[in-house]
Amino acid sequence: MICSGRQTVIVIKLTPNDAPTIDTIIKAIDSRRQIFINISQLGLTAQPRTNADEHIFFEKTSDTQFDYSERLGYKNAIYIIGGGHCALALSELMSKLDFRITIFDDRQDLNTIEKNRFADEVRILESYNDIGDHIASDREAFVVVMTLGYAFDEIVIRNLIENEFRYFGVLGSKAKMAVLFKTLENEGFPAEKLSRIRTPIGLPINSHTPEEIAVSIAAEIIQVKNTKRADKSRQR
Repeated sequence: MICSGRQTVIVIKLTPNDAPTIDTIIKAIDSRRQIFINISQLGLTAQPRTNADEHIFFEKTSDTQFDYSERLGYKNAIYIIGGGHCALALSELMSKLDFRITIFDDRQDLNTIEKNRFADEVRILESYNDIGDHIASDREAFVVVMTLGYAFDEIVIRNLIENEFRYFGVLGSKAKMAVLFKTLENEGFPAEKLSRIRTPIGLPINSHTPEEIAVSIAAEIIQVKNTKRADKSRQR
């Protein structure tokens, strides 16, 4: 190869008997359902499966014995709560990283939401108190809170703190978040659940503009996405 790497090419012969399997794959992708395909010396198979962390698996034990699996029809989901300038910049980056993006805000006719052509879905809420009705526990999902202000961040945290996510981060000042977390601890919220919340979010790159902040957050999300489950959440 021109990049000095190596590539394994596998060619399998499909027959009319494979038509139902191919139809199953196409329907799953069209309806945004996950499906795993498996290609081996035995041919092509497809089945729904949601309990695997790996998206791609390949093993070759001999010149004639191999096993290749890939998860299709899957996109990492990111929920961005707050639709301002940082959300717009983050949406653009995450769309290029093939995430499914949902924006939440409680403001009508927000200019930055109207400009946001990168989000797959936008939901305008009556109040952030309703956010728990829209985002359920999902250990594969990424949640980023970047509302208009500290008071709205608190509402969102109170409504989502019982849920489990792959990533739960709040764009807020370290001092204000420390005060909020202390208040929640005093109210009886378990410290273990509070420790799952990342704040301030983003890798430390001295970011200032919405675009720079988006880069730092996207980088942290990639880091989490590509790290095995055993990795501990960053302590506040």
